[in-house]
Amino acid sequence: MLKKYLARFFCVACAAGMLSSCGDSKAGGTGEFATVFATANSTNSVVSSDVATWFDLTTGAAAQPCAANSFPTVTPDNVILNVTSTAYTPANTGSSSTIPASALSISNVTLTFTPANSATPALPARFQTQFASASPSLIVVGSNLVTLQIVSDDMKNFLAANLQCSGVLYTYRVSVAMDVVEVNTNRSGTVSLSGNGYLTVNMADFGDTAK
Repeated sequence: MLKKYLARFFCVACAAGMLSSCGDSKAGGTGEFATVFATANSTNSVVSSDVATWFDLTTGAAAQPCAANSFPTVTPDNVILNVTSTAYTPANTGSSSTIPASALSISNVTLTFTPANSATPALPARFQTQFASASPSLIVVGSNLVTLQIVSDDMKNFLAANLQCSGVLYTYRVSVAMDVVEVNTNRSGTVSLSGNGYLTVNMADFGDTAK
């Protein structure tokens, strides 16, 4: 009798709390909060990153790397994430009551770079783990497009010595983990990329297309 009572009490507590641990486990990478759960997907899973963009000194048109009369410029690369916040409702919690859905705030983004093959060297510690900001940082219920800097100009300048004019290609897998706080409840959690959990970044001194 005591076992039945405890089991019934546990189920009621789960339904009343509407928390993620109550028998409604989400997929890997999903952030679960008090009133919503959130997922993130990249609109482009492979990023082609030039360590430098070359321009002709005379015409200003794009030029091949290290060509005569050409000069390099360095520009960071961004990716756009689709961050979706979904309110807990009776349909996905099993409860008969609704909870007012709160907005989320992205407080920090951690990027971890790992070589994808044996031809790609490991990065120094300061580039292996990087911290980025998301724009916008406020996530409302529904679909949100968030811009994230994935390759900084500092990293490009560091790799330029090995990649400029060399024809060499480095490929990194970049995991993305967002520290998120639920605005109305102060509930914190982590939202990572859905799917395999990482982006692929190809870095080289690619030839540019004339403009």
